[in-house]
Amino acid sequence: MYNICIMFRVKFPKNQQKIFFDSVRRKTGFNWTKIALLCKVHPRSVSGWAREKQLPTENSIKILCKVSELPFPQSDLVDEYWSTKKAGKIGGRNNVLKNGNPGTVDGRIKGGKNSVKVNQKLNNDFVKRKEINLPKHSDVLAELFGIILGDGHLRNGRFGITLNKFVDSDYSVYVSSIIKFLFGLCPRVYVRNNFIQIDLISIVATEFLIKNGLKTGNKVTHQVDVPLWIKKNESYSQRCVRGLIDTDGSVYLDKHKIRERNYASLCIDFTNHSRPLLNFVKTYLSSHNYNVTQNLWNIRIRRNNDVKRFFMEIGFSNIKHENKFINYFESVNGEVA
Repeated sequence: MYNICIMFRVKFPKNQQKIFFDSVRRKTGFNWTKIALLCKVHPRSVSGWAREKQLPTENSIKILCKVSELPFPQSDLVDEYWSTKKAGKIGGRNNVLKNGNPGTVDGRIKGGKNSVKVNQKLNNDFVKRKEINLPKHSDVLAELFGIILGDGHLRNGRFGITLNKFVDSDYSVYVSSIIKFLFGLCPRVYVRNNFIQIDLISIVATEFLIKNGLKTGNKVTHQVDVPLWIKKNESYSQRCVRGLIDTDGSVYLDKHKIRERNYASLCIDFTNHSRPLLNFVKTYLSSHNYNVTQNLWNIRIRRNNDVKRFFMEIGFSNIKHENKFINYFESVNGEVA
């Protein structure tokens, strides 16, 4: 079991948060102190939530919905530090008024000199790198490489993965947990309008990824490939394929016509504009006797037996793919395998 360092808060539409808490109190008959005990927070927190002074935690809203038998309200989930951007703008504006523009040459010189003075007084190193784990080659690391090669990005000093807010929320928790498991650091998770951004800011971690075969910059321009240490190991290759298809793959009902007859079957599709990544996935699947078809940027598994084999042998870590597979075969056969 992995430790997951993610907390979301619930952002209601205007005036709806007060209405929700009034409804909870009316339905349950509880006062704010009793509600605070249920949510394991201070009564002042609940009072602030009811007056719309702060945003309540997602877990607290789930608890209150359960005890009051109310549905989970229409709302957005934002990460714990959603308000820091707004506060940062105010603080930055005040700092410019007080100390001048830090973006000018003079401003940067002034900031650099002040930083040197502060660190000299503290008698510490001018730059301190975060202490992290440097993981050994493993199945989990190979899967993370597949995830980064699929939906990730790598820059100097940081790496991250961008996922769909509406269908990948469960998967984002899984991805965050394996980053924490491998490197010993909790990534930062940002929830935006339609996507979830998972970032780990660490020069040491980024250098480790580059040293082990990943590249910074545009993956399509560089035509990135899977590192040799993964290709040379059967188990690592399998988990890397899973990471690639969990991110850049899809599972859908493939409708087609053959000799004037209409057919519909479940299809696993991998789409990528890096030719080496396509070749890696195709080579792995073909070498394990999967029947695959390939278009310009797509590789597909279309036969029912091969789709079932993929689920049993390689599998998905992204639950949205797994659910589509299970729902389809249960509807067709009344069973999965």
